[in-house]
Parts: sequence; C-alpha cells; structure tokens
Amino acid sequence: HLFGGSAGREGAALQLGGSIGNKLGNLFKLNEADTRLMVMCGMSAAFSAIFGTPLAAVVFAMEVGSIGIMHYAALVPCAASALIASAFALNMGVHPEAFHISEIAVFNISSGSLPPVTNANLTSDVSRRYGSIIPHARVAAF
Repeated sequence: HLFGGSAGREGAALQLGGSIGNKLGNLFKLNEADTRLMVMCGMSAAFSAIFGTPLAAVVFAMEVGSIGIMHYAALVPCAASALIASAFALNMGVHPEAFHISEIAVFNISSGSLPPVTNANLTSDVSRRYGSIIPHARVAAF
C-alpha cells in the first residue's frame, strides 16, 4: 500500500476478474468497448464472489473500469455477473466475512476534547491542502 500497489483481497479480485474479462473479450474478438464491458463484468464478479456484496461490486467495478465516466449500459451486465458470482460462491461454501458489533461506543465532545479535535482537523486540512501543492512545485523547480 505504501507505494500504490494493490495489496489485499480487493486488489487481487479486481486484477483477476479484469484479466479474465479481458481474455474473454479477446477470445471472442470483441471490439474495444465490449472488451471494456467484459473487464468491468469480470471485476464485479470477482469482487462480489470474494466479499459477498453484489451491489457494491457493481458500483465499484463501474467506477474503476472507466475513471470519471459512468457507463450505465454496463449496469445490467455487471449486476448479472455479480449476482451469479455471489450465488456461485455461496453454493461453493464461501461465505462473506461478518463482523458482529457487541456494543456501540458512546462519543462525547466535552470542552476538554474539543481543542485536540479542532487541532487535528486543522492539521489534516493543512497537510491535505499543501500536500498536493508541494510535489507539483518540486516538479516545476526541476
């Protein structure tokens, strides 16, 4: 994660599913748009099978498949592949991970905790704002 690599189950699922979708698109000699659709379907299927969340898999694959553009024509094929993959995984005995919450923590903002929270918020805002400017300034300097 430190250098932008995709580590964890989600990265592996997206890469595996996208690769399978791309290979199937090439195998059937589909055009570029249809191959991209196959990649999104493969990504949503793999993501859904691993995490057991078909709806999140569809939205995530459609966002990742084409950054900045949402292809609504891919909604039904991605949803179908995600639902089929999720049902297949459940039938094979792969159940999604469940986290049980035994109690909910109470959050109080008292007068003593407000200054540290405000300082953390300001520090985060400043680092976010100037953290994106500094690399650009360094590149411009060279």
